[in-house]
Amino acid sequence: MLETLKSSKLSIRVLFVSGILLIVLGIVFVLLSLRYEVLDEKYIVREVTTYKSSKNRLKQGQIAVSKDLDYVGEGVYRITYRNYYNAKDSEILSPNSEFGIVDMFGDGYELDLEDITINSDKYEVTEETKVDKRPIVNYYNNTLEIKFPSDLAKVNNIIVVYVNLVGRDLNKKYSVSKETYFNFTPYSGNNYYEKKTAQSYIVEGSAYIKLDKRR
Repeated sequence: MLETLKSSKLSIRVLFVSGILLIVLGIVFVLLSLRYEVLDEKYIVREVTTYKSSKNRLKQGQIAVSKDLDYVGEGVYRITYRNYYNAKDSEILSPNSEFGIVDMFGDGYELDLEDITINSDKYEVTEETKVDKRPIVNYYNNTLEIKFPSDLAKVNNIIVVYVNLVGRDLNKKYSVSKETYFNFTPYSGNNYYEKKTAQSYIVEGSAYIKLDKRR
């Protein structure tokens, strides 16, 4: 009788401790699952990076473009481009020329065609190729191109677009962009740029997403 009672108490203790362990493990698994974002209910966003540009001091007559990459969730990046310049006592762009920003997005990403803004105004993708009195936005082969007439490029423009990760390969670094650059033709009297023909410059800024499968 005594042995049976001891055995019963031991079983109760084992069950009690096991119950506590199961509860703790359950909490741990829940916290781990909440730690990572899940796409399509089965892909974990294992790694995600962002990029903040640093605005460098420009020399007189110089123009540049910066690029920020902010991850907003659900596989979506917000990309912000800004052109800035130092035009004190100096013209920068050739009259009646174009100023362009080009971003070749990485494999696995698509541009959100419904959410493109330039200086807070909505813009639609067009098949036009020649700018007139307003910027135009082209999108082809997963490459974004924004063109400004030279007089509009003389102000600090802010362009915001969103790209969505549609690729689902595991453990692959999905880089947001392959290459980003801006192009223009300098004013003939510009003392900063020696060449007076069309030229291009790389825009710094990279980020990526890496996926894993939900267990």
